[in-house]
Amino acid sequence: MRHGGVVLVLVLLVLCGPARGGAWLRDPGEGFLSFGTTIRPDRIVPDHEAKLYLEYGVAKRLTLGVDINETPGVTGHAILFARLPVGRGEGALKQAMEMGIGGHHWQEDWWGFYKLGYSLGRGVENRRGNAWWALDANYDRRLGNDQPLWKLDFTWGQSSGMKIRPLMKVETGYIPSQGVGGSLVPSLMIPGFGDEIWVAGLEFRHFGGQNSVGLRLDIWKDFGKGAGEDTPNLDGPEIPLRQTAAVTPEAERR
Repeated sequence: MRHGGVVLVLVLLVLCGPARGGAWLRDPGEGFLSFGTTIRPDRIVPDHEAKLYLEYGVAKRLTLGVDINETPGVTGHAILFARLPVGRGEGALKQAMEMGIGGHHWQEDWWGFYKLGYSLGRGVENRRGNAWWALDANYDRRLGNDQPLWKLDFTWGQSSGMKIRPLMKVETGYIPSQGVGGSLVPSLMIPGFGDEIWVAGLEFRHFGGQNSVGLRLDIWKDFGKGAGEDTPNLDGPEIPLRQTAAVTPEAERR
């Protein structure tokens, strides 16, 4: 686990995290499920990565979740996390802290894994309708590795006003022995066959002097009490800015 090549592969995979709830919490009794894959047709990074993400509102100020990521036969992780609001959460600007603990593996060997995160986000209005932006900062510590990973991601997405909506994510990571790298992921949020959302995007990545291009495919689904009633959706009417700022955008829940 201490070899540079192993560290590079782990960082390349970790940068492709699941969709996160970011600064928004789930209402009690409501949840969100996301699952999908990333396909990379090159030899620098494993060519298939599966992921599953689940979060659920257990109280007004507490959201719990599970994050699982697996590249068969190579590496993966499973982590339980808790998200808490920072401040009263009544304004347009939302803030939250996230703490997680679990395990990660390289081939057949497992080690502990913990992470700390801070997020802020806000709903905004543009000429197409409503949108949002989010900034997520994370410290990941994978036991068995000599060095931690620092991550900073920026996400912008369109909440309403379009049938097929754009989503843009910039992901950056820093590890002392490898320096700074990251990914640019332009995506589209597309109506599904029911009330789910399909998300398709291209991943352009550079890290440790290596470049890769991949295809990301995900399905997002709300569930539980009131699922889809207040959240901006692809088929529903546009939601006023004051409401958009108060609810979690779908793309930040992946």
